[in-house]
Amino acid sequence: MIQETQSWTGTAADAREATGRIFFLRTEAELPRLRAVGQAKADVCIPGSRRLPASTWWDRLERGLLQRFRALQLFMEQLACGKSLPQSIDLLTNPNFQQKLRRLAPALCLAPGLRGRSSNTSMAAHWTWFAATDVQLLPDGCVRILDQDFCDPSGLEHLPGLWCEPRDRACARIRAALFPRGLDRSGEAPLLFEPAHPAADDFANDFLARCLLAERVHHEHLQAGSGGLFRIRKGQRERVRCLVRRVDDELLDPNFFRPDSLVGLPGLVRCWSSGETKLLHAPGSSLLGLRAVIRQVPQMIREFLGEEPLLETADVLECHRPEDFDQIHRNPRGFLFRRCDPKESVRPVCGQTAGAAELAGVLSRIQQNPSGWCARPLRQSEEGGRSLRFFAASTDQFRLLRAGISRCGQGDGGCSRLIPPNASPESLELFQ
Repeated sequence: MIQETQSWTGTAADAREATGRIFFLRTEAELPRLRAVGQAKADVCIPGSRRLPASTWWDRLERGLLQRFRALQLFMEQLACGKSLPQSIDLLTNPNFQQKLRRLAPALCLAPGLRGRSSNTSMAAHWTWFAATDVQLLPDGCVRILDQDFCDPSGLEHLPGLWCEPRDRACARIRAALFPRGLDRSGEAPLLFEPAHPAADDFANDFLARCLLAERVHHEHLQAGSGGLFRIRKGQRERVRCLVRRVDDELLDPNFFRPDSLVGLPGLVRCWSSGETKLLHAPGSSLLGLRAVIRQVPQMIREFLGEEPLLETADVLECHRPEDFDQIHRNPRGFLFRRCDPKESVRPVCGQTAGAAELAGVLSRIQQNPSGWCARPLRQSEEGGRSLRFFAASTDQFRLLRAGISRCGQGDGGCSRLIPPNASPESLELFQ
């Protein structure tokens, strides 16, 4: 089983030095079953009493996440080009996915580099992403992907306390790891675009802005037009090359999405499409937050890359599928029920601990709207597993921050989507 190292008793300076060379996990059993690159079904196993070097573990995790990013990039290109998805990627029958795709399609088809190219050429532009990946590390050493958040990654703001470092130093460390060349190689600092009242996300937005050396702005500070995106300051217009957005897809640009949006910027999608302004995250990224899409990533890897997945993905049952619903209905106590879209803030319901009335209520809501719900199996054998969150960015190239956080998990191994700003270091552990 997994054991933690002994508690740290040295000074803060000793801790900072140690975190660069100590790996805070050891195992007595099989270590992560990560398939070697190019070896379709060759599992890599380490004998029971042997400790896996930290660098080897991180390298395998990095290769596995890079593989997922590449497959998702090709998936987004298929959608942007209007190509049909392979039949093995079973998303066409998912009403939740189809509904969101219809809303996002007008912006996706304007992705930079798509215009004027044939359907057989490769993508000219790069999808720019910053994502948090939740994984489940089981007592037997197996690593399983739970979720990937390409819209609102949270948790970075807790690393300074876990590293025992001042905030500015931690920001510089994160920036050097994830964004060493900035977001567009221009050397210009980006702006962080957020609603005028970010509310609960204010602490996370402030920390991300510090990491990127970005100034926080709202829609009234910006102007989008045929000449590009500009910031209006003291009556002067300053061109904006890079924008980090903290506004949801559906509110991003009233010209393309919800016309009643009061926080979006009209014309922003056109500026992104022209290549004048790079957006992090790219419009349409909320599609990748759907759990139905994450479920299909292993098949995307096989179809688009011709490789076997290096990382396992957790089972997800989609309630709109008759065979899945029948399985859930026969044993509702064996599942944890979630909304398919993590942006819908509905508390997960655990079948094992829910009262009879609560369980009957969630089953009734599922029957009324099955496409809005999914379920993950609860397994007794996975007790003692650990839920971890890692951060990676794909700008000019893919980079993984070799540190993460560990949190108390829910019944299916997952965690709450948002990490509360007042979370203590005792509940969030450094994993490096």
